[in-house]
Amino acid sequence: MEDEVQGRKRQTSSFEGVDRKLRRSENSGIPSTFDLPVDSQVVSQVVQYEPPSPLSARHYDLDTTEPISFSLKTLEELLSWQASDADFFNVATVPLANRQPPLASSRPRTLICHDMMGGYQQDRFIQGAEAKTAYAFYHWDYIDIFTYFSHSLVTIPPVCWTNAAHKHGVSVQGTFITEWRDGAKVCESFLAGEEAYRAVADKLVQIADYYGFDGWLINIENTLSETAVKNTPSFLRYLTDQMHGRVAGSLVLWYDSVLENGELKWQNELNDKNRVFFRSCDGIFTNYNWTEQHLEGMASDGAEQLHNVYVGVDVFARGDVVGGKFETDKVCAEPGIVPRLQQGQHQGLCGVFCRKGS
Repeated sequence: MEDEVQGRKRQTSSFEGVDRKLRRSENSGIPSTFDLPVDSQVVSQVVQYEPPSPLSARHYDLDTTEPISFSLKTLEELLSWQASDADFFNVATVPLANRQPPLASSRPRTLICHDMMGGYQQDRFIQGAEAKTAYAFYHWDYIDIFTYFSHSLVTIPPVCWTNAAHKHGVSVQGTFITEWRDGAKVCESFLAGEEAYRAVADKLVQIADYYGFDGWLINIENTLSETAVKNTPSFLRYLTDQMHGRVAGSLVLWYDSVLENGELKWQNELNDKNRVFFRSCDGIFTNYNWTEQHLEGMASDGAEQLHNVYVGVDVFARGDVVGGKFETDKVCAEPGIVPRLQQGQHQGLCGVFCRKGS
């Protein structure tokens, strides 16, 4: 009982102390903020960073400070890549949904290659963009694979595309591309030997696994030396095996460009000059200047695994091509074109370039 009384006394003393502090504040002559006009209570200040900005230009748009998706432009960037706290924004959160029949079945498939003005336009903004003209894709149930393309060395698909595709059971690929003289120098470096090409492949696997997408399109569009072209099939086999072991259902595709002798010469078909690369990964994406004779040749030659040959179609129909523009659908639908690849239970596939300004 005595303790309770003392407790009440201590409590009373405590409130009295607060009361005295309030009275001192009232008598101090400093007006309370609650007594000020409403407008005077708002403090507005523009914060400007002096260069260099504390934000990473790779991970954030420096004009808006919003997180963005990005590519890796050099071999050094690729080999030094390590996940950081800022990378978490780009990790896909939607797992690849089940689809019937599964992608691995021997059936016709459609691949969309997103090649829009160099990539990373309004779709680079992870939290959405206000632009009303941003490219969007709606018919996910009609396609099987979505490949995001840019002319950077390593194209990491923007996470908005990966999440949307996965929701509909569509596999997503990034792109590894080398081009022209600079690309040839990159290839001479990483295709010089086993240790070098394994280091590049290991990073590509880590990146796909970390960001949550499902494979790579390998596009070597430059001549290769004798050593480099000799090591290319080994690079493809190692990358494909590692991807299969790390990312379930993953695919590695080769683009129809370099020949087995290292010459850069698009074939527009699968043939003996590029078959070694096809056999080293999961499939080939042909160039889009093919004719019906190319398709007939592949079928008559008895090309193995025709269900892993993706016949390229340029939506913008540049050059002497079959289909394109508002007749793109006819390439896959009309008798005598892509269905000419039919052989037994296997059918050729359709790979569609959605290209603009690149």
